[in-house]
Amino acid sequence: MLDAIAHHGLNAKIMRVGNLSARQKDGEFQINFNTNNFLALLRAYVVIGMVPYEALNHVFEFSPIDEVARAILLLSTTPKQCTVFHPYNVHRQYLADILNGFAAAGITLRRVEKEEFQQALDHMMENPELITLVRPLMAYNLSSTHDMRWIEAENNYTTQVLYRYGFQWPLTASDYVSRFVDTIIGFDYFTV
Repeated sequence: MLDAIAHHGLNAKIMRVGNLSARQKDGEFQINFNTNNFLALLRAYVVIGMVPYEALNHVFEFSPIDEVARAILLLSTTPKQCTVFHPYNVHRQYLADILNGFAAAGITLRRVEKEEFQQALDHMMENPELITLVRPLMAYNLSSTHDMRWIEAENNYTTQVLYRYGFQWPLTASDYVSRFVDTIIGFDYFTV
């Protein structure tokens, strides 16, 4: 794509979005929420009924789809030489805070040491009916001899461009997380 833009005159932009989430204005979520990787991860924790302490400080971003669409429309008007953008929310939420939203909605997960969590995960991986539900956690195998590292992403360039267009990402604090959780629970997504 970059080659076609640089050498063949293609007029295009590359938009690398983040964790697409419910609309900011009303909390409405995507119709195909069952294919959302972030929701699958949350559901896996709910299925197991616990979360390891080590995971509580992982940070996630919620990019409300209506705001992402607005950002993409603005970024599409940039000069031709500006081609790659990362339109995702700069505000972050800790998994612990997201799970507080779950607790407020009546879904409480035990917080446990990684060894207890790994035993529960291993046990569930033996059950063919549950393996698909906990599969999103396979990449986070805590008994692995490999170090697990989160890759930090950065979108300062895109954020600076958006500021110049008068756009600023909304805070996705506890009220947004609560609306998000309530919406997804309303679809019985976390019912196993």
